Amino acid sequence: MVVPRSRFSALGVTLCLLPLLGAQAFTIESSVMPGCHERITTAALAQVGWPLEARSQAAKAPSQPLVQTLPFHLPPGADGWTVGLLVGVRDNDLHGASLLQLPELAAVHNSKESQHEHCLRAPGHDHGPGDEQALADCKDYILRELEAALGEGEHLEVSAQEEVRVSLAYQVKRLKLPRYAYHLGRALHALQDSYSHSLRDREDLGVRHVFNYVESALSPRYDEERDGHPHVGGFDGCDAADEDSYRRAQGAIEASARLLAALNDPRDGRSGRLARARAVLDDTLAYTAGCTQANAWCGLGPDAEKYMRGCASAPGSSSASGLLLLGVGLFLSRRRSTRLPLRAAVRVLCLATVLLGAPVALAAPSGSSLRAAVGGSVDRGAVNLTLGFRHDVSPRLQLGLSLELNPWVDFVAWRSAPGVASAYATAVWRWVRLGQVELRTSAHLGACMLLFEAEGARAGSVGPYLGLGALGVSFPLGPNIRMDITPAELTLAAPQLQGTPFVYPQYRLSIGLELGI
Repeated sequence: MVVPRSRFSALGVTLCLLPLLGAQAFTIESSVMPGCHERITTAALAQVGWPLEARSQAAKAPSQPLVQTLPFHLPPGADGWTVGLLVGVRDNDLHGASLLQLPELAAVHNSKESQHEHCLRAPGHDHGPGDEQALADCKDYILRELEAALGEGEHLEVSAQEEVRVSLAYQVKRLKLPRYAYHLGRALHALQDSYSHSLRDREDLGVRHVFNYVESALSPRYDEERDGHPHVGGFDGCDAADEDSYRRAQGAIEASARLLAALNDPRDGRSGRLARARAVLDDTLAYTAGCTQANAWCGLGPDAEKYMRGCASAPGSSSASGLLLLGVGLFLSRRRSTRLPLRAAVRVLCLATVLLGAPVALAAPSGSSLRAAVGGSVDRGAVNLTLGFRHDVSPRLQLGLSLELNPWVDFVAWRSAPGVASAYATAVWRWVRLGQVELRTSAHLGACMLLFEAEGARAGSVGPYLGLGALGVSFPLGPNIRMDITPAELTLAAPQLQGTPFVYPQYRLSIGLELGI
């Protein structure tokens, strides 16, 4: 991994890491990454199934709105418990956040206190004993999650649920999930990561050395001999065409299936289940000391080095997307934040006007116009298509009415939905004219209607629509036509306010054309 220097911005580093998300695991499913954790987990579940006493409860199908807004694909015929299991197995990497919420993900992945969730070394896990400490912490974490899954009683509480924060397509929501399945997923994630975050013997897959992510990525005092081999991004793939990836993935499937089978056996109640699970962990996390930097990690080091990619796409990801994010990340990482407060930006523009001697007077009202606009939002994926009418009521003030279609796009799962249809009034305030270029602020107020059935909101729900384009520009393209560009427009569509409000904020770039009539 590239070690960030003090001058690197957090955003640049995070953008660089986004294509990997193997920084902390076998990859989880997104539009640019294969769902290794999901594949491994569903393969193990297909071999073993749910505990006998849970099968009738687990057979209940999830609701269609939930299935349609999950940011990953379910296997055919998946039940409600499988949803909880896969949400859990993804959650170690997300903690309820979306893959596009980069600051939150940086906090999750860079936390020194959560490395055990991924079977990685933490600070203080030094030299050979650090391997054993990392594995012991990982094992303790898995057992705590299994205890939470089983509950306090001697018998499995199949009806127990837990409220979990989940990032769905288009919204973040608290869902009630089967407690057993959710915590079991989190436990399986850590166990599976022990196959991608360690060097294992090629014959028996025993652990020979545990990788270090957080210090190798973030600490200027990182020392490989003391702190351990750095995390290897290429190990996070599960490509069947690659022998090493296939071997690690198959080992993770087998270990996951063994853990599931140990928990399925009801003999001796809760204590018996935990004892059998502990025996599986003792075996699958068995450690043999002696691999160090001095002996090239027992000859396993060169095998790892071929996967070292620094800030590159994880296996199976879109190379174009990875290179784009890498370029943006490196560009931003070498610059301090360039964002200016709005008032400061306006002052700079006004100062430039004075210095250049540009006229600041506004022209007389030009009457009425028809307006068509198109735009998009990336942070909350969406497209906006707008038709409207505008009228100049004074040299500075323009009022209008608009109708808008606003389809939504989830870039993580690469899914789309009809989104909302909106009708709203607009007020445009012209601040200043620089030659033929106007600087303006626009505000919108109206109503929106949800056009599809979403988790927690009904199709046809109607609620308020708000928008603010803090600073935009308008300039002529011809004698009777102008173009306006609003590079940072904030809109809030809230088609349902009952209960927990269903709100979809967007930061847009919008481009419009006004034709005088």
